[in-house]
Amino acid sequence: MKHLYGLYQSILLNQDNLHEDNLKLQNQLSELIEYKRKVEAEQKAKEQRRLKRLHRERRPPTREVTYSEYEKLVKYFGKNTYPFIRARARLAFCIMASTGFKEMQQLTVGKLLHLFVDGKCPIDRVKRGRSNYTAFLHPVGQKFFKDRKQDYDYMVELKIAKRRSNA
Repeated sequence: MKHLYGLYQSILLNQDNLHEDNLKLQNQLSELIEYKRKVEAEQKAKEQRRLKRLHRERRPPTREVTYSEYEKLVKYFGKNTYPFIRARARLAFCIMASTGFKEMQQLTVGKLLHLFVDGKCPIDRVKRGRSNYTAFLHPVGQKFFKDRKQDYDYMVELKIAKRRSNA
């Protein structure tokens, strides 16, 4: 009987230990479930932000300027101004119309040369966006530039003459 009593006592001790281990495991499981819910909620919020950003209202694409519209606007520029100002305004409008830019910082003659020769050049934008952006010409833009070749030559000649007079 003593032997059975000792056996029964050891079974009770093991049962208490198992019960404590079971409680610890249940606590760990509840912590893991809570952590999983938290992570899922964060992922859901992140996905909602991504979808909101993905489906935000975007600015409509700019419409290309047709050649007839371009001709009308170029005729309007500088009727009562100096030739240099007229050439500069026509050239600036040609660049903006052919590349699609709305604002530009001053372009150097070297960048204009790249635009005339290569059909692309780096342009620094004034407001938002990348600071260095490469502008490419579409076929209509190349036609605009062929028409403005005289203005470009005039601007380059003035630049060269100014450098010679300063030297």
